[in-house]
This record gives sequence, C-alpha cells and structure tokens, in this order.
Amino acid sequence: MRLARSVLNKEYGLENITACPLYKSHVIERNTIRVFFTDDARVGLMIAKKATGLPDGFLPPAPSPDEKLQWLSIQDGSGQWHWAEGEIDGSQLVVSAEGVEKPVAVR
Repeated sequence: MRLARSVLNKEYGLENITACPLYKSHVIERNTIRVFFTDDARVGLMIAKKATGLPDGFLPPAPSPDEKLQWLSIQDGSGQWHWAEGEIDGSQLVVSAEGVEKPVAVR
C-alpha cells in the first residue's frame, strides 16, 4: 500500500494522495538506532490513525500526537529481540529499549 501511494503521487501526479516515507538508512548512536526515511518525510513524521470505511480509501490520516508508537523491537548483540520505545525526531525515528546497550538492528 505504501509503495502504491508513492507511485500514484510521484509518477501519476495525484497530489491529493500523500506518499508514505520509505526506509532510507539508519545509524547506531550509543544505545539507540536512528532511522532515516526518503524525502517524503522531509516535513516530519507523525503518528496518525487511518480513516476507515470510506469509498476511496485515500483520505489523509488524522494526526494522533498523544498515541505511543507500537510494535517496535530492537536487537541486541547476541541476536535477542526486545520490545522497544520509539520517538519521532522531525523526519527521523529514534528507537531504544531498556537494557539494550549495544543495539544492532530495529524492526
């Protein structure tokens, strides 16, 4: 769905459809992993809820700034995955987990 929205916006010029940012790269900063996204995130990321039950399904999401990021996990050096906390920092996502001092991956 994300890729389709991006194509409809960029290739077909449908400006009323927002393109979803896609993963670009990441860096490990001490006990966190900072995730960078494509230029679609240049104005910043947000937590939002999707509109449901609508005929066209392409309405913009409704911002939900008080919601917490969910379903993030971070991997430690031994390969063990841990549930993680995420924080939006402009157009980047910063992920960490309590007790993980040297993360190697995030999902």
